[in-house]
Amino acid sequence: MKKDFHNDVDKENLDIANKILSDSEQMSDKNISKPELEDVLRNKQISSKRRWMIGSAIAACLVLAIGLKFLPKNLSDNTPEHASDNVAAASDYSEIYDKLVSANKTLYASDIYAVSENATVGVAKSADRASAYFEQETTATDDDSFYNTNEQTANVHEGDIVKTDGKCIYTLQYSDKKNCHQLIITKADGMKMNIVKKIVFEPKDTMMTMKELYVCNNRLVVIGTQYDHAYYEAAFSRGKFASIYPFEGSSETCIYVYDISQPENATLIETLSQDGVYVSSRMKDNYLYTVTTHTMVHPTKEECVPKVNGELMASDSVYLPEQIEGNQFTVITGLDVTDAKAFTTSKSVLGGSSNIYVSQNHIYIINAIYDREDISDTNAGKKAFKKYQSKRYKNEKVALDEYDKEYVKQYIKENNLDIQFQDIEAYKDTGAYQSTTRTEIVKFTYDKGEVSFIADKKVEGHAEDNLSFDEKDDYLRCVTTESSDKTIETAIKCYDKDGKFLFDILKESEYIGNTEDTNNVFVLDKKLNIAAQINNLAKGERIYSARYLGDYGYFVTYEQTDPLFSVDFSDMEHPQIIGELKMPGYSEYLHFYGENKLFGFGVEEGTESNQLKLEMYDLKDGKAEKEAKKLLKNYSYSESLYNYKSIMVDPEKNLIGFAAEEAFASDWNQYYVVYSYNNNKFQELYKIKINQNAYAVRGFYIGNYLYVVAPEYGVYAINMETYSDDNKVKYIDLK
Repeated sequence: MKKDFHNDVDKENLDIANKILSDSEQMSDKNISKPELEDVLRNKQISSKRRWMIGSAIAACLVLAIGLKFLPKNLSDNTPEHASDNVAAASDYSEIYDKLVSANKTLYASDIYAVSENATVGVAKSADRASAYFEQETTATDDDSFYNTNEQTANVHEGDIVKTDGKCIYTLQYSDKKNCHQLIITKADGMKMNIVKKIVFEPKDTMMTMKELYVCNNRLVVIGTQYDHAYYEAAFSRGKFASIYPFEGSSETCIYVYDISQPENATLIETLSQDGVYVSSRMKDNYLYTVTTHTMVHPTKEECVPKVNGELMASDSVYLPEQIEGNQFTVITGLDVTDAKAFTTSKSVLGGSSNIYVSQNHIYIINAIYDREDISDTNAGKKAFKKYQSKRYKNEKVALDEYDKEYVKQYIKENNLDIQFQDIEAYKDTGAYQSTTRTEIVKFTYDKGEVSFIADKKVEGHAEDNLSFDEKDDYLRCVTTESSDKTIETAIKCYDKDGKFLFDILKESEYIGNTEDTNNVFVLDKKLNIAAQINNLAKGERIYSARYLGDYGYFVTYEQTDPLFSVDFSDMEHPQIIGELKMPGYSEYLHFYGENKLFGFGVEEGTESNQLKLEMYDLKDGKAEKEAKKLLKNYSYSESLYNYKSIMVDPEKNLIGFAAEEAFASDWNQYYVVYSYNNNKFQELYKIKINQNAYAVRGFYIGNYLYVVAPEYGVYAINMETYSDDNKVKYIDLK
């Protein structure tokens, strides 16, 4: 099996958020200290139990913040069922500014109270033990003598927190002693290991979170996002927990390029920057493409676009959708890492980004769009009011209470609005709403550091991750889960003296149900027009993982059983479901294992505890048939369920490695385990106990030696020829 088929899954499990919110209501200790919150921000490895509690507390605070936040101006208005997908480059800054104003989104929302969609996702991920350390994807090497991590597309490399060039191990680490991130270069020669270089990142007056690194042709690239420390301190002092995720224009992503021709003398060549929070990146042919999202808090006609290397982007490099979903920009830059004096290109789209998929020739920006429809006067809405509401307010004039007065005055002041507080009139209103999710896809072509816009499209439903997408024969195929939630909300609507609507203050929001989940298969042509679709699949279930290989695609849904669907894409405009295999539990991760096998890694739900499971499917004419299954009764959780960087799968070496937590253990003992697959059976080759608080654990091999890296603790070296207990494990401390 060629390395082309070494793939990963980037899980963004939305159920995690619901779990956090549920757990937060049951917590007895929500007294989280400021240093601990800073640890979460820095992605520091604190204890997993404490991290879960902190995440839950933050989520609970977010609920309160959302209940009092100023909503976007048009949030209460009906959103068109299908917005136009037209996109054009801006002619000048005035056009961009006018577009922001006319959108009536969060242009006037306070940077203290507004909670962006990305901020909410950030909270879920910080609490998710699977994503607790860094948020990044992975890469694989073309050299068979050593293994880095997996990549989705052949020769399109992805960043990670641990890399190797076959001689050295490069590790991003958070240092307790220095209270900042650092990069450690460790020389690895079999069982001999020694640290040859430490690079410390000590930003002044900012908070820096290092995200990913690349190693390429004697170049080391480190990417991090820095936040304005004064902004963070001000937000924290006002008790606005949502604002300690500073997505509101106070962030900048930096790219550090080093010469590592002599690793022990690694030298910084260049530092480049672009506005916004880091989303993801890819590298191909020595060119790095970096994607960030930047929120404009107080734009003016002179400064209404992001900056790249401290300079405002040119207006004609900004693309404007007809319908704007927010005041976020997605920024894409290109960089030749072998000559990193300046970006080769910079482009931006007015709109957010939650993920990216990159094929051999195209970059796809993926973003979740949330639509909200007022159903108050429908039969469903009337039934909801009758069941859940004793009284419905219809634009009833009210006086603001002291609590709201304080927020409104501060809102006006901090946004420099030309409004007198005494001229504001407030009306109480109750409505029933149905919220749905669509996926926005923005397509760019890329080559040798240049990026050009092609098309934009929105499809129904939510795409689970970047592996929900795949390009074949100039078509893009993807799978989504479609669902909707219903709420009853009471808000105070504020108007100026002329009757112009200003903003809402959301007072109460009650969840009243949802529609049954369904799933979709889409095929989009080279201009992202829908060429084919299959809808209403697996009702009541949602997609957990997906994988594509040649003419076929596979995706897993879950509710009570684990259907593995096979899709025939041999005729891209007429895809067909050709197989459906149901099994208990679910697979969070799929990986092709040789030319005709598919490996699944997931969970079997039990009466006492969930159990990890390994599965292997035999692929015949595109259809999947179960070949083997192994329950790991001693292990109940693995970071690899949600973080595909942390699993090693190499069919050529016949190795499957991952970190797993011990079942029923009060200390959450953690092991790194290695399996092989022979004669239709999974066989455990080796396991090693690692620090119970270790996260972002990576395993890879160089020659015949396995290296297990716990970034904030150390590196273990094991001889794979023997895996013998009498062959002692070598360990080097990275602290």
